[in-house]
Amino acid sequence: RIVQTAGDSAAVTTVTTFSDLRGSRASKKVAQKRAKKIASFLRGQGLIGTIGTNVEQGTVSPQTKGALVRMTTDLDQSLASSSDSVRSLVVRYTKGVSPLVNGKVVGSNKVTGIIGSGMSLGPNLGLRMYRVDFAQSVSAAAAQKAANQMSKDKKIEFAEPDSFVSAQVSNG
Repeated sequence: RIVQTAGDSAAVTTVTTFSDLRGSRASKKVAQKRAKKIASFLRGQGLIGTIGTNVEQGTVSPQTKGALVRMTTDLDQSLASSSDSVRSLVVRYTKGVSPLVNGKVVGSNKVTGIIGSGMSLGPNLGLRMYRVDFAQSVSAAAAQKAANQMSKDKKIEFAEPDSFVSAQVSNG
């Protein structure tokens, strides 16, 4: 969920994705498609203002578990801080894996406590990535712990807190 005030319409946001270590043409093309898909998703979630895309050469293989996307905005410290709450994770499943089995989110069984039992599948973000929602907002630390636990499932390439989409953006 993205919350903005009317004055935020002048915001300029950039979604940066990363190519492979070599910066190959094919990898750059995939990374650019990923950035455009994420920008489109953000617009669909209510982000207003200019959303640009950028591709940088990665420092690790894209298959390595970890962040593949970075988002920045020019709203003078208006993005959520690390202490703010998080509503969801971004999870990338391995090729051929369905994100739901018997109505349960794949990997949620690895998450301890009530957080794992209340997870639900959000929209497909493309490139085998899905938003996985918590039943209620959790702290950034709890979201990171849940992401680390989900990442231990062999059916998941990576999981990370969806801190960009859940950021509360406001100028006042």
